[in-house]
Amino acid sequence: IEHSSVQGSLQFEATLGSGGLGATTLTYASPFNESTLGALRELIDISLPTTAGTIVSFAGGAVVGSGTSWSASHVGQFFKMTVDDRTLGGRTASAWYKITGVTDSTHLTLETNYGGGACPPFGGAATSTAYVICPGVMLTGYDAIAKTLTLAANSINWTIGHTVQLRINNFAQLACIVAN
Repeated sequence: IEHSSVQGSLQFEATLGSGGLGATTLTYASPFNESTLGALRELIDISLPTTAGTIVSFAGGAVVGSGTSWSASHVGQFFKMTVDDRTLGGRTASAWYKITGVTDSTHLTLETNYGGGACPPFGGAATSTAYVICPGVMLTGYDAIAKTLTLAANSINWTIGHTVQLRINNFAQLACIVAN
């Protein structure tokens, strides 16, 4: 499976140079694709993953897990299936979906329908597939010269040395192509 993504090949990624619980201003270093920084997009801390269990099925925006321990604390965080990860420009990129609800420890709801269903092996129900959930928040401003990111109010424990990425949405141009 190959992934064709103009948007994804330009994903911002950096290492945090400052942190703190609920910090609304962070510094960063070692930026990748810094020219793609933009306000009003979500910044995700990919160094704080939840990965316990597997995904056993999904239908639209409803996701069912096995061996998971999801809770209300995951609402507002971001979900992706690792089977959708692609290496673009030397970095792992994937569409992230915002979690809008958690019914119980094995059922969650996404803001939009999961778009991976068109890509093998997801013609129907997923079987024992790995996933990642990470916290994130809206980026409200940035200064590429001072290397600072301004964030909306949040309760994330931002940590120096963690890797952050700007969210890639599931756009129509993120098309899966099956390699023969």
